[in-house]
Amino acid sequence: MLLLGLMTWAGCANVPQVPIRQPIQKPMHFEHGEFTEVLQKYVDEEGMVDYAALKTDRGKLDAYLIRLAQNDPDRLPELERLAYWINVYNAFTLKLVLENYPVRSILRITPLPIPGKTSAWDLESVTVGGKRFTLTAVEHEIIRKEFKEPRIHFALVCAAMSCPKLRREAYEGIRLDEQLTDQAVVFLSEKHKNDLNPSADTIRLSKIFSWFASDFEQDGQTVQQYLSRFFPYEDLLRTKLQKNAFKLRYTDYDWGLNRKDKK
Repeated sequence: MLLLGLMTWAGCANVPQVPIRQPIQKPMHFEHGEFTEVLQKYVDEEGMVDYAALKTDRGKLDAYLIRLAQNDPDRLPELERLAYWINVYNAFTLKLVLENYPVRSILRITPLPIPGKTSAWDLESVTVGGKRFTLTAVEHEIIRKEFKEPRIHFALVCAAMSCPKLRREAYEGIRLDEQLTDQAVVFLSEKHKNDLNPSADTIRLSKIFSWFASDFEQDGQTVQQYLSRFFPYEDLLRTKLQKNAFKLRYTDYDWGLNRKDKK
């Protein structure tokens, strides 16, 4: 494991970091078109990424990452700011995988042995507004802490097979509510991740609903009650979820890389 960590760190050390140019901009609006172009070209309908091809054609992704690094989202309206940070998480996760590709799982990307630093999420791999962040900080200290929006768990993609599908377009503030709800519906419909049979006594949910149960239990509701909103009115499944009628079990989490050639 030590050797693997040293080899991975050495590989990352030889990759140019996202350059920062001064001054840092504080926009009132931010365009994510470059990221949408990348996603439409290298992500398929199943959310699988062609990392091999993207690694040889990183121009647009790198240009987008540089703009993220040079801009401070603090002045953006709230929905645009949330969309910005979701895109930050997903885009810099792609960058991290590409810097270590070929790799079978994001779990195999590890920093040098440092107390308390054991995974890819502990690397300061993100640059926004001229500041360095870990993926952990982006998710837990910024997105979850500042926005209190449970649907982000259907949008943040950590490059694993059991994650939600990587959307083939960037998130945009003006469409964010629609996009997040669509992500939820799609994620809940994937039976290998969430198996919700209305005639059964037990439903099987992604471990995401166990790990982040407190996010979905806001305002005194249960996880089941929260999920009921994503199913049609008068639907038996919606009714039973609202009544907490099911026992909950959780599906195994596949940390294999969400690469296009893996089916």
